[in-house]
Amino acid sequence: MEKVEFSWSKSNLVWWSFFWRATVFGAIAGYIVAIPVSMYCMRFILNKSFKGYSLRFVKEEP
Repeated sequence: MEKVEFSWSKSNLVWWSFFWRATVFGAIAGYIVAIPVSMYCMRFILNKSFKGYSLRFVKEEP
């Protein structure tokens, strides 16, 4: 097998190929994980009592 010497331009191509895929797939995975976690946290906070106080939704009277 022939040894190939890397130059800065070849190194940048390899780095960019990895970086954009990691960024895109990381963002997608982040959204997939963040949505259910944020829903769980919101439900937890709405059911929690803070020294006798709690957060509630109140319907406005027309």
